[in-house]
Amino acid sequence: MAGATAGAMGGAAMLSRGLLGAQDASSTHGTGPADVSVPQTPPLEKYVDPLPRPVTAIPDPSVYPGADYYDITMRQGSWRFHRDLGPATVWGYWAANPHDRRKAIGVGYLGPTISVNKDHPTVVKYRNELPTTHMFQSVIDDIRNGDAQLAPSAPPPYKSKPPFPREARRECAGHRRPIRSAAVGLTGPARRRPRHPRGP
Repeated sequence: MAGATAGAMGGAAMLSRGLLGAQDASSTHGTGPADVSVPQTPPLEKYVDPLPRPVTAIPDPSVYPGADYYDITMRQGSWRFHRDLGPATVWGYWAANPHDRRKAIGVGYLGPTISVNKDHPTVVKYRNELPTTHMFQSVIDDIRNGDAQLAPSAPPPYKSKPPFPREARRECAGHRRPIRSAAVGLTGPARRRPRHPRGP
C-alpha cells in the first residue's frame, strides 16, 4: 500500500529570511528598508507542540464503480504553528466525507492522506475555493518580474533564465483569478471513463 499526502503552503512560516530581505539574522532581525515591515519572531521553546498527523481520506466507491473516488477542496484557513504564536493564514486541503457530507476530512493545514493500492484505479477531483489573490502575491509578482533578490541566479558558466517565460508573465499580469474548474486525475489505466449520473 502506498500513501500520498496533499500538501499546502502555510503562512509566513514558508518565507525564508532571504525573501524578506534580511542578510544576517543577528544584525538585521526585525529591521529592513524604511518602507518594509519585517516581522519579528520571539524566541520559541522547541518541541512543545504535538507533531500534526494528517488524517486519511475516505474513498467513495459509488461515484465511479470499480474505482476509489476522492473529492478534495482547497481552502484558506488558519493554523497555529506554535503554542506561543497566534494563528497564521494558510491554504489547506479538505476531503469530502462520503459517510457524513457535513464533516469534511482534514486538519486545516496539512492535507489528508490518500491511501491507494497498486493496480486499483483512483479518481481525484480537486475543487479550488482559494481566494482570488495569492497570500504572497507581491512576492510572486516580484519573481515574475525577475527581481534579482528573489529569482535564483545560475552559477558560471551557466546562464540564468527567467522563472516564467515573457508571454506567461504578460498573461499572468492580467489574470490573477485562479481557475475554479475541477481537475480530475486518474491513476491506473489511462482511458476515458463513462460519466455516471449521481443519485438524488
